Amino acid sequence: MPILTVRHVTTYHYAQPVAFGEHRMMLRPRDDDDQIVLESELEITPAPSQISWTRDIFGNHVATARFEERASELRVESTMRLRHAPTDFKEADIEDFARSHPFAYGEEESRDLARFLTPQSQHPRLDRWAAAFLREDGSADTHKLLVEMTQTINRTFKHVSRHEKGVQEVVATLRR
Repeated sequence: MPILTVRHVTTYHYAQPVAFGEHRMMLRPRDDDDQIVLESELEITPAPSQISWTRDIFGNHVATARFEERASELRVESTMRLRHAPTDFKEADIEDFARSHPFAYGEEESRDLARFLTPQSQHPRLDRWAAAFLREDGSADTHKLLVEMTQTINRTFKHVSRHEKGVQEVVATLRR
């Protein structure tokens, strides 16, 4: 089983010292069947006056930091080591209602997932890229669709350092 180290740093700069409100952070993944967190470290500058860890109703680890001092920079560095054992993704892992794309979630799931189901970007290049995985009528076997998309991303995308602020547009990712 491979052991991975994941490091994530976020830094906020301010023109003058500011007071910080309470910060809720979700930086540590859940342990599950194919992933176990071996070590986890969180460094925050300025040091919080209090930090507490809880879990939300979904089992996510949530750190809440409270600050007393002002600062012109806030830096959060999360480092963890994980044991990751990729598992085979089988067609049987997909619920019956979702075996053919497109599919519709039940009423309760639709409410919970609504913000994730709304397309973030409408762009012809993205539409063409996604359509390449579908049949002419827009349908697909869900298992095959997910496997082919994942393999294509793994085979054709590469990680490139980026220093610009904000979220990169989807089309820029496809272009690069």
